[in-house]
Amino acid sequence: MGGLDSIFGTSIPEYVSITGGAQKIALKLAANVGHDNIKLNSKVVSIINSSSGEHFNITTENGTVYYAKKIICAVEPPHYMKLLKEIVPKESDLMKAIEPDAFVSGPVSRFVIGFDKAYWKQLNFTGIALVLNGKSKLKQCSGAPISFHFDTTNANGGLPQFSGIVGGSRSAEWSQLSDETFKEHLLETICTLVGSDWPKRGVQFFAVKHWGGHAMDQEPVASTISAIGRMHDFRQLNKPHLDGKLLFAGSATSVLVGSSSMNGAVETGLRAAARIIN
Repeated sequence: MGGLDSIFGTSIPEYVSITGGAQKIALKLAANVGHDNIKLNSKVVSIINSSSGEHFNITTENGTVYYAKKIICAVEPPHYMKLLKEIVPKESDLMKAIEPDAFVSGPVSRFVIGFDKAYWKQLNFTGIALVLNGKSKLKQCSGAPISFHFDTTNANGGLPQFSGIVGGSRSAEWSQLSDETFKEHLLETICTLVGSDWPKRGVQFFAVKHWGGHAMDQEPVASTISAIGRMHDFRQLNKPHLDGKLLFAGSATSVLVGSSSMNGAVETGLRAAARIIN
């Protein structure tokens, strides 16, 4: 089984996970880098230029100062300004790109739901659905527990399934309720979408995970996208800056896949690493 067991806290079909868990990627990379060269539980509170200008002084919460010739910044975009404001030129295009209003961020809930049959295909549906808001029977929830879902059934066979998310304020609202309540109202929404009650009859598996908060300061940041009208600034995050000394990574900076995805994280990590090496 893969790492989704530890994320969802329950058994999940093996074909939707990375063999051995996604953490295996980090562990193998750490072994190559050397565990002594990795500092965990070291919250960065400031980054400044050294007096010589040849390196950066990076200070952690416990007062330890590290020196670095290059930086790869892979935190969530809302935290860019806090960390980089002392080293990024004030009137530069990059400064505009890391301003707080350049991004829209919020909590997100992800779910996986499996069925005994791919009923949607019998009805000529693709399995992809987008719900802008939807309706909720619960007063404490402003909309349905779904923003979108798509068919993630393994092409080589296996349990037919949907994977999807609900984001923003609706995620925050539904995260306060039980998983069973989330599941019940999710199924009602899917039934409304397909015009049938088969979703309630065919469920074989369900899991949901709510992400909010961030290690930087516990603000409810779990997913980030470029703000409307700011995509032109967003392009700055895909370039090297400060003569190649400052690079960005993290799925929020992906141009091929998009925010909040494992593929986006890998893509941008490889991009930054290649630039450091070269």
